[in-house]
Order: sequence, then C-alpha cells, then structure tokens
Amino acid sequence: LVLEGLARELVNKIQNLRKAADFNVADRIQLSLTATPLVDEAFAVHRDYVLSETLTTEVVEMPGENAFTRDESLNGEKATLSVLRL
Repeated sequence: LVLEGLARELVNKIQNLRKAADFNVADRIQLSLTATPLVDEAFAVHRDYVLSETLTTEVVEMPGENAFTRDESLNGEKATLSVLRL
C-alpha cells in the first residue's frame, strides 16, 4: 500500500513538472528519476502505471541537456525528477 501511494504521488509530481515545463497534454516525454530506495522500489513495482499515466516513452539514467529538472518530496522521500519533451 505504501508503494502504491508513492507511485501515485510520483505520477502527480511528474504531471506537475510537465505543466511547469509548459508541455502539451499529448506530449511524450523522457524521464530521469534519482530517488531514495523506497521511491525506486515504488517506481519499479508500478512502472507501467507511472509510464502510461505520464506519457513517458523513455526512462534514462541521466537527464537530457535541455531537461526540466526539479527536486521533489514524495511523502517525505526525496527525489530529483527530470522531464524532456520528445
């Protein structure tokens, strides 16, 4: 249940990041995520859900040169999220 909650919070943060980056609703994105082990586990378990909800087509280790990046807190867990419009 904790992992599912973190996954939902992750989707919310990515959606807010997309909005802040002024992406269109239908834009596909590349995602980079650096986070605590608990957030990493939540992402791994609920990966398909997160990717489909955020229109993520690529997950990369390092953000692209022009990626929009923000440090976030997900239920007290720290994460750095980067999105790049594809």
